[in-house]
Amino acid sequence: MENVLVISDLRPNSSEVRHFSQPLYSKQNHVNIVSVWDFHPDVLFGKQHSHPNMLSFKSLVQKSQTIYLLTTTAAIYPFSMLTSLLENLDKKSLSYKEIQFINVSQQDEQRIHECKQLLSILQELGAPDELSAM
Repeated sequence: MENVLVISDLRPNSSEVRHFSQPLYSKQNHVNIVSVWDFHPDVLFGKQHSHPNMLSFKSLVQKSQTIYLLTTTAAIYPFSMLTSLLENLDKKSLSYKEIQFINVSQQDEQRIHECKQLLSILQELGAPDELSAM
């Protein structure tokens, strides 16, 4: 059994999140889903590292062997929330993690640019250079 973390800029009960996570559950994985919408903007953008929600998020990252970043071509606000959430992590927390980037919508030039930005942030935090992008 593997600890899997899904970090998303979608609402946690959205059909995309449910559709993506269902096969993970069926493989008997222990799956945790974290949405940027679970955090108050003051926690995300105010860098409140000791807030209980942020501490819980960091703990889930530490416990997980595989992390999926699940995104869409949604508006810029959810993307900036996701970016801010990831920037709260330290380099050590992403060491030796399998990180996969999943785009659940159509590819367009703006989204490709945003995906590259996220991958760059993760690599700056010390994530492996061979990040998977889908």
